[in-house]
Amino acid sequence: MKYINFTITTLEPLKMGSHNISEGTALALDYIAGSAIRGAVMEAYLRRYRADLERNKTLKLNLLKNLRFLNAYPVADGGL
Repeated sequence: MKYINFTITTLEPLKMGSHNISEGTALALDYIAGSAIRGAVMEAYLRRYRADLERNKTLKLNLLKNLRFLNAYPVADGGL
């Protein structure tokens, strides 16, 4: 298994939410969900390499099934 660490710099404040059990309520998250990061990365990748992905079935399988993104947590003043 390989890991890649990267820094996400937002252009404006983010609000990530999760629906609560009660209808019509939401809970704000204190992190960026890995699924949201994966969606953004995949969108950028597809914009640039869609033709390569359609030609290479192994690459497509690896990206869609084997690539995982963990949640991102804020860092204050450059430290953890």
